[in-house]
Amino acid sequence: MHIVPQVKDSLFSTGKCVDADYIAIYDKLEVNYYDAKTTKITVSNDAVLKGWRCPKTRLWRVPLVEHPTNVNVDTLLLDHPTKLENLNSTYKVQTTQATRERIQSLLGQATTVPCPTEHINNVYELPSIEQAVRYLHAAAGHPTKHSWLKAIARGNYNSWPLITVSNVRKHFPESEETQFGHMRGARQGVRSTKATGFSTLGEDSKPPSLTQIEKKGDIFVTHYELGQDGRLNNTMFSNQTGAFPCVSSQNNKFIMVVHHVDSNSTWVEPLHDQLEGTLIATRTKIIERMQRQGIVPKHQILDNQCSDRMKLAMEATVLADGSTSRMTYELVPPEDH
Repeated sequence: MHIVPQVKDSLFSTGKCVDADYIAIYDKLEVNYYDAKTTKITVSNDAVLKGWRCPKTRLWRVPLVEHPTNVNVDTLLLDHPTKLENLNSTYKVQTTQATRERIQSLLGQATTVPCPTEHINNVYELPSIEQAVRYLHAAAGHPTKHSWLKAIARGNYNSWPLITVSNVRKHFPESEETQFGHMRGARQGVRSTKATGFSTLGEDSKPPSLTQIEKKGDIFVTHYELGQDGRLNNTMFSNQTGAFPCVSSQNNKFIMVVHHVDSNSTWVEPLHDQLEGTLIATRTKIIERMQRQGIVPKHQILDNQCSDRMKLAMEATVLADGSTSRMTYELVPPEDH
């Protein structure tokens, strides 16, 4: 596959034009289409290369030798989406080893054909330096910022595009993979419950024997009363996430999250923005969903910022039966989320 960065528009099908009885002539500067029904084109010289059109793929097959005797070897047309096999059962894609053997037989060489040096081509350009640094940081194995900057300063990444000390220091991504790769287990025995020593009150004092402790198989069970008549009259917590890096197909960028304590249930709704009216409408939608499941919260704990309209909406919550419930609320103190 060959990628042409300059071609960004839709391609024009020459095969469709030929099927519609048109003739296309290409040169270095332009291409001209003629009506085959009304135009007569005269060619003064013989063609330097001739091919034919495959009746199944409707693409042209050009021979690799002057007189092809085997379409499987002398001609080839890859029309499979993976570009590794052929959809037409008449043709067969030759393996690399078979191709090398054929080249050796044609050239009369006894030694093997050397393979080209492996290399990597840059086939995609990221739109910003920040995204490029994030991508190359993952390609480097998610190193820590200190270790990566130290390696860059030594010149170990001179061949990597955009990887400089200034770019990495400014756009270093704080990824979870970096944290996971450098986590350390907790030291054992820090809060051990085993006896490490005994008091020396007297020469005859001896440590108590662990076998003297009576073992029992008691299991303590308790239950919580969630409410009466199928209603859960308790507390819920709510907050909004920050803006996500990508906008959804429904033009949503935020999520409101509500957690109901006693039912241990979490309710989420997407948000277009965090304006006052949007927050009130989204909260009302979540409350209606909870009421359909028999959950009627009476108290809400939310962030330390709340508008007057939101407070009025919480105090005038409409229940499923149409009645109004005065729902209490509580704002958490600043810097205590």
